[in-house]
Amino acid sequence: MPITTYIAGLHGKPGRVSTITVPRYDLNAGQALRIEQCAAALARGEDGPAGVQACAGPDAFAQLAELWGQAKSAR
Repeated sequence: MPITTYIAGLHGKPGRVSTITVPRYDLNAGQALRIEQCAAALARGEDGPAGVQACAGPDAFAQLAELWGQAKSAR
């Protein structure tokens, strides 16, 4: 996403306006829904097929469940 920014001049020289590109990391509606379903399954402790599928498979679910547990115990 292009934006403009002011760059101040040095040693009495005038400043200038420059266009820079800032990356965007937006999610589409499908990705957001899948993340929401995975988070809900982790919050419920749902380790059955529905929870595992919501989190993109058993390996990802196991890793996310471990991180979820660590985050809960760190409170």
